[in-house]
Amino acid sequence: SFMEQFALLSLCLHALCGLVENISANNTSSSILFHQRDQFLSSTMRAFNLAKHMISSLFTPTFNSTTASDANANANINNSFQNDTVKNILIKKENELNLISDVLTYTSRTIHSSSDDNPTFIQLVLANTNWSDDIISTISNMSLPALSRLHCAGFVINTRHSIAYDISSSSSGNNTTTTTSQLQQIQSNLETTITTQILPLLSSSTFYSNDVTIALWKQIEMNEIKLKEEQQDELIEKNVISIVDGKKESARQIARRQKQIKAAAKAVAKAAKEAASAAKQQDSIMKDGGDDDDDDD
Repeated sequence: SFMEQFALLSLCLHALCGLVENISANNTSSSILFHQRDQFLSSTMRAFNLAKHMISSLFTPTFNSTTASDANANANINNSFQNDTVKNILIKKENELNLISDVLTYTSRTIHSSSDDNPTFIQLVLANTNWSDDIISTISNMSLPALSRLHCAGFVINTRHSIAYDISSSSSGNNTTTTTSQLQQIQSNLETTITTQILPLLSSSTFYSNDVTIALWKQIEMNEIKLKEEQQDELIEKNVISIVDGKKESARQIARRQKQIKAAAKAVAKAAKEAASAAKQQDSIMKDGGDDDDDDD
């Protein structure tokens, strides 16, 4: 069925996202983004746009698209949903399973992760105006999952950081594929997006509570105490091992010495017990002697 295809696509994208995130450097020869970056980006963006336009059309058919590609895609999908029964079934299934939302979330997360310290990937996205516009327009689309919007925001922030570095390199005389004025314009547009869209999104997505903060702080204190205790135990253990190694005692000698220490401690405890018992008996005798003197009187 239609939703089963999205379920399979979601699983594939989840695996792809994990592959990207588990590679420390996505721009090295061992990375999928190095040998197959064009095919990788094209496939990821195709899935991204499909899920994005599906959700927008299903849940907000009157959504005012901010880009021409969004408007065309939404119009095509809306025209294919001439049968309201089919559309209602898809809405019901999506509300139950969130399969289309998962596809959008995993593609957004993959794009975000791929852009970390990877200027080559960012340049590929920026080279296609439709792709960069599609990503940026997702941030302000309230009908889309918050997590996917946050990942798109992360991509924009990574891009702004990369552009700032390119401008600095350009001013230093290094060759760049884009002129400094073009880079500055891109940077200005990204900074406008950050201040007008991303910061409000982060503010609305952040939940703050004094109770939660206090609970987290107490948990941190407990973990710190536990860590210090473990470090102290480890230090004691190392000192004991160092002493043992210095004396060059065998395991049998250590066991014999520990047995002697226990025996000595046991003997001391026994002697103390006997002394206490003798003192008690002496007190009892003296008390009895005092009573006899009173009787004689």
